[in-house]
Amino acid sequence: MTESVENKAHLELFKKSTEEYQAWLNPKKAAKGLIPNPRGKTDGFIQFEDIKESINGFARIISYKAINGNPSPENNELESIFEGKFKNGLKEGYCRGISAINGSASAGFHQNGVPHGKWTAYKYNGEFSHPEGLYEGTTCTKNI
Repeated sequence: MTESVENKAHLELFKKSTEEYQAWLNPKKAAKGLIPNPRGKTDGFIQFEDIKESINGFARIISYKAINGNPSPENNELESIFEGKFKNGLKEGYCRGISAINGSASAGFHQNGVPHGKWTAYKYNGEFSHPEGLYEGTTCTKNI
């Protein structure tokens, strides 16, 4: 969910996706054992690059990878989840995230999509991959 969408075409994409998702969650009558598909194989994906300018405010961005280019839910693989404040699709303010691929995680403040202020990142086992500190971009200016 995002706080505001100024681009009307993006708003319609969000609405359509929400309706399809709700229909998938609450199917009218599906044959036993079949998973209803909210998007046909010929329907396009909603690509992040196509809508990122409309992602402003607090959001949770869940990234999937489609196996063999098939958009059916049973063919999607979770890649990552990031939540926090965004501006034009870039992290802006406090954000945190986790990778489903390697288990790494990060948390901290951002400006224009890069760390800015207190920030850190962890490996899958909880060890620091980047020290906790004050960052300007990728440079840690002061360890905490």
